[in-house]
Amino acid sequence: MSSIHRFVILHHRVGPNLGRTDRDHFDWMWQVDGDDLWTWSTAMIDFAAFAKTDFQMDAIAIADHRQRYLDYEGELSDDRGRVDRVAAGSFKILETLKCPTRDFFVAKILESQSNAFGCGDVVSFQRILVDSDSLDAFRVSVERCG
Repeated sequence: MSSIHRFVILHHRVGPNLGRTDRDHFDWMWQVDGDDLWTWSTAMIDFAAFAKTDFQMDAIAIADHRQRYLDYEGELSDDRGRVDRVAAGSFKILETLKCPTRDFFVAKILESQSNAFGCGDVVSFQRILVDSDSLDAFRVSVERCG
């Protein structure tokens, strides 16, 4: 688990055929294992407003995405909208639990190509059980290093 992985946060401007939401949002994608990116969706935030502050927010686990999204910006097929990079960089996995679903994930940022994160910041996603029908509900936490 000590190898270096990549992440990206994309601003998803929703098109008329997305289906699961009609609101623009951020898609947080993490290269954890295999060929797919573990992906969560959150409301949009101003990362600059939280540059020196720890924060938490709700997230929804969505379908894993192909690794091509680590480098892709542009229009999405089938009129599902457009994605633009908000943040990207590398991380090291500190902890992960996936049995049989992804329940817990903790990453330490090694390098960031934006002001969203600093080197050493820790990002975690933890499943929260609201009710028996909300298995996709998570809380994302960002703990600032400095």
